[in-house]
Amino acid sequence: MKEYTTNNLRVLFLEDQHKDAELTQDMLALEIEDLIFAWVKNKNEYLAALNDCKYDIILSDYNLPDIKGIEALKLANEHCPEVPFICISGTIGEEAAVELLTNGAVDYIIKDRMQRLPLAIRKAIEHARIKAEQKHNVEEIRQLNSDLERRVTERTAQLEALNKELESFAYSVSHDLRGPLRIIDGFATILMEDYGDKINEDAHSVIETIKKATTRMDRLVEDLLMLSRVVRTELTYEEIDMTDLAQQVYDDTSTDETKRAFKFILNPLHSVVGDSILLYQVWVNLITNAIKFSKPSIEKSITIGSIADDKSITYYVRDTGVGFDMAKVDKIFDPFVRLHTDKEFEGTGIGLVNVKRIVNRHGGEVWAESIINEGSTFYFKLNKIKE
Repeated sequence: MKEYTTNNLRVLFLEDQHKDAELTQDMLALEIEDLIFAWVKNKNEYLAALNDCKYDIILSDYNLPDIKGIEALKLANEHCPEVPFICISGTIGEEAAVELLTNGAVDYIIKDRMQRLPLAIRKAIEHARIKAEQKHNVEEIRQLNSDLERRVTERTAQLEALNKELESFAYSVSHDLRGPLRIIDGFATILMEDYGDKINEDAHSVIETIKKATTRMDRLVEDLLMLSRVVRTELTYEEIDMTDLAQQVYDDTSTDETKRAFKFILNPLHSVVGDSILLYQVWVNLITNAIKFSKPSIEKSITIGSIADDKSITYYVRDTGVGFDMAKVDKIFDPFVRLHTDKEFEGTGIGLVNVKRIVNRHGGEVWAESIINEGSTFYFKLNKIKE
């Protein structure tokens, strides 16, 4: 960054009068320890000096035979934009003075008040120094931002690549586990069917434990595969009748016994544009959770509705189930987090993760509210227009 000081100053002075130039030089020499004073008399000499652009300040008379002060200022701005410019004139009108200042001159001096010049130069040099520092700081900040953006982009690409590898690994492992699990479950079934009457109660209990464990593991594998599909599948957008979709999910996932035990209230829902296959899965997880956690309640009720504003639609599933502690609400959408034991309620801890990822992929958000022993309400918000 250029250094600005009045102890060592290089001055370019455009002035056609030799006497005025000498007087100006002598005045400045008294104030400045090491003065380099370049005097040019006309436009051509001035342009040649500007091409070098090696000066700390430019002084110019306002009225010269072949160039006016405003033209001299504009040439200085073109060739040496960082060098401060002061106009000196015997007389100068208010309109001309305003034009000079508007176009970038830092000051103007009337010749019968030349004693102001040294102070005006100091102010101009200080102003140039501050301006140069600001420009330097802006450039540094811009460079830092550019470096930060580059590093964030690189890191994001690395994380995306790592996530894809992990997703592929999870998909492969989950897919490959299904075969062995089905073999184990099949052999356990054969043992019960072919040798059930030949083994004791302890053996029966062991086989039942094996079958329950394989069933639970198969559900976990299925949920992991769904989680992988949620991330990997390209969204297919279409207009969806959410009332029909929610009703279909309830019919598909509820037994006759459940339908007799539950009061199911489905208010008319706003339609939305989204991926029907993935949003079907959102309703599956929310409705089956509402059923599962409401079974112990005396009053079993599920209410579904929607609220719309200008930009989005919020859907909700409200139940009368066991509820949960709101202090743990931030954890319920994390993988493998369960707020109840397997003895209380079966589950894998993946369902709500799928809900969150599906809704997020649609540019929406999901949240929940709950009161212990009174019930829970799960919300998800989708944009009216796909992003």
